[in-house]
Amino acid sequence: RETFKGNVLKTLTYTSLDASVLKALALKIKTLNPDTIYIPDAFPLVHGILQELHNVNLTNKKIFSVYSAQSQDILDAVGTFGEGLLYSYPKIGDKDALKYFPRLAAKIVNEIVGQCGSKDADCAIKYLKSNYHFDQFGVLKGSLGLKTIHNGNFEWYKR
Repeated sequence: RETFKGNVLKTLTYTSLDASVLKALALKIKTLNPDTIYIPDAFPLVHGILQELHNVNLTNKKIFSVYSAQSQDILDAVGTFGEGLLYSYPKIGDKDALKYFPRLAAKIVNEIVGQCGSKDADCAIKYLKSNYHFDQFGVLKGSLGLKTIHNGNFEWYKR
């Protein structure tokens, strides 16, 4: 949100396990009439937010999400309503990001324990800083691209 160049109209939260609240959420979004919609989590996708947005005629809006949208479970849940969904995806080749990142984290922890032991935090921090590139928030840097759901498949987005 800090780097987004457009105007954020409103941040709406969805924390309910009851999918029926999505209808009201979709109506609120329609009232705001945004240029684009950003859904930062797979949870509302699974529960049906794309169908509710379709039901209130918000089919002409670009909808963005994050890499966790690339999952067969999401594809099954969103069906044809997911067509055109755009989501950021790390440029890690053909690897599945949902498996890649936990394995990468385990690899890094294993390296640190092997190098520093399990109790030397100063050594671990020094090791991380000298072997990996993190931003000021502690996020491992990497490249992202945009992917989309096209004809029921996950594909790299082409303008």
